[in-house]
Amino acid sequence: MQQLIFAFLLALTALPMAATTAHAQCVEMKTYSRDETRQLMSMLVAPEADPLDQLFSFEDLMCSSNPTVRNMALKAGANSSSEDVRSQILFRALAEQQIIRVELGEGRNSDGTLAKFSNGVIEMPVIAVNAVAGCISFQSPGKADCNQKHHIQLMGPGIRIFNSVRIGAWQLLRGDLAYSFGNTLEGELIFSNTTYPVTIKLF
Repeated sequence: MQQLIFAFLLALTALPMAATTAHAQCVEMKTYSRDETRQLMSMLVAPEADPLDQLFSFEDLMCSSNPTVRNMALKAGANSSSEDVRSQILFRALAEQQIIRVELGEGRNSDGTLAKFSNGVIEMPVIAVNAVAGCISFQSPGKADCNQKHHIQLMGPGIRIFNSVRIGAWQLLRGDLAYSFGNTLEGELIFSNTTYPVTIKLF
C-alpha cells in the first residue's frame, strides 16, 4: 500500500509546471551593482535593522538577475531576528523550488505499532504559487487562489500541508510543519491513520 501511495505522489511530478521561480514573483529582474548588492545584504543581516527594511531588502535581492545573489539572500535572511521576515523567506524558499522534497521518518499507527513509508520520501511538484494568498499548489488551481485539495498554506512561522490522494478511496495527507531559523522545516504528517515525523530542507 505504501509503495502505491508513493508512486502516485511521485507521478504528480510529471505534470507541467507553471513559472514559479523568482521571475514569477518580480515585476522585473534587476541587475544591481556590487555596492548596491552589498548595501541590501548588509541591511538584511543587520540585527538592529527595522524588520520592514529587512523585508524590503530581501524582496529586492530576490529580484536580482543573479541566481547566486538570490540564494545568498535566502540563506542570510533565514537567520533574521524577525519572525515576520523569516516567514516571508520560508515562503519564497519553498516557491523557488521545482519540487518540494519531504523526508519521512518512522511512523506510528493509531494502534501504536510502527510503520515505514516506502523509501521515506515524498516529492511534491510546485505547479502554482499565489503570494497574496500565501499558498503553493501541487496541481493546477484553475481560477481559484490555490488548489484546496493539493496545496501548502503559509501559517505564520510554518506551513500546513493538504494533499488528497486516491488509493481506493480519497484520503488526506495532512499536517503542520514549524520553522524557526535556518534550513529546515520540521513537523508531522498524518496519512491513513499513521503519523510520520517529517522534515523539509529549504535550500
